[in-house]
Amino acid sequence: MLRPNGGKAVDLANHILFASVQCSMYLPLLLSAYGEDSPSCRPPSAVEVPLGEQPGKACEALVTYSILIADDSAALRRAMRTWLEQNRDWKVCGEAVNGKEAIEKAKLLCPDLIILDLSMPVMNGFDAARELKRIVPAIPLLMFTNYETPRLEKDATAVGCAALVSKSEPRFLLESVLRLLPARG
Repeated sequence: MLRPNGGKAVDLANHILFASVQCSMYLPLLLSAYGEDSPSCRPPSAVEVPLGEQPGKACEALVTYSILIADDSAALRRAMRTWLEQNRDWKVCGEAVNGKEAIEKAKLLCPDLIILDLSMPVMNGFDAARELKRIVPAIPLLMFTNYETPRLEKDATAVGCAALVSKSEPRFLLESVLRLLPARG
């Protein structure tokens, strides 16, 4: 199926499906469709899919939600990946060690959800959230931090985060992700 959009071509459903099912074959097409100067990760409206490769209903079951994790602790990123990927509908598509890297990866990967640590080097979670909401406003953000106070929760909401979750309660992270990424079906 081809839907024109000013010469660009990437359908969101095809983008998600092909990125997860046949990534190596379609990644160059997807990256070229975004272009270096793309101000956000909103995909253009359609992709030209080679004849005979249209996905059927069976492939749709393979589509998962993608999650980007930004935290300066490698051990915590590994733990979060393990917690999140226990749900077969969630896939960690990338990791960042600071807010600046999270912004770069969000533009490239277009995740369905971004989890940000508050305290990171180079750029903290608040500054990253502010910029992410400006360039990719549709992607929900979760702040995952050691510090949980009513003031921080208010500040996180003010910069565009859907929730602030304490690292001491990882089950609340999973509950928040469930709330933000609705069940497929």
